[in-house]
Amino acid sequence: MSAIGSKKTPAKVAAARANGKATRFKLKPLEDLECRCGKCPDNPKTYCPRGRAIIRRRKAATTNGSAAK
Repeated sequence: MSAIGSKKTPAKVAAARANGKATRFKLKPLEDLECRCGKCPDNPKTYCPRGRAIIRRRKAATTNGSAAK
């Protein structure tokens, strides 16, 4: 069965390309997220939704090779 799945057909290649271009989800703008700590983004140990989103986005930007903003 693994041999069947490993064959590349034009249809499989096209489907893989289409899946790679599709976005999985859209990020909410930071302005729409609620800040409960009142110190975002300066508080590195914040647990409010906005602060956590800022930390995740900074981490993602540094792991992808681009500079954090």
